[in-house]
Amino acid sequence: MRRVVVNSIGQEKERLATQEAISGKQILLTIDYDLQEIAEQSLGRRPGAAVALDPRTGEVLAMVSHPALDANDFAVVSRQMTGRVSTKIRKSLYSIARFRRSLRQARFSKS
Repeated sequence: MRRVVVNSIGQEKERLATQEAISGKQILLTIDYDLQEIAEQSLGRRPGAAVALDPRTGEVLAMVSHPALDANDFAVVSRQMTGRVSTKIRKSLYSIARFRRSLRQARFSKS
């Protein structure tokens, strides 16, 4: 595995020591496509969450949650920050991301 240091716009600035990749464990997706579709349609655009589990195995068969946070809302702030972030700042960032998402949803629901 090749590791590099990049700047805030993704340009390579420094190469770090190469490290051999370690294979991960196999995972099995247990989401039932039809049940997932039903859960999403049932919830629609209303805020809330729905989870369907197989009671025998604990496998997750369907999972939906609204509103979902968009990781892109954090991208601009994340690129500008380095090091550790205090809890107060982190909570503020989440609030900003939720606010930006609510603005997008409000614009979308008006059209």
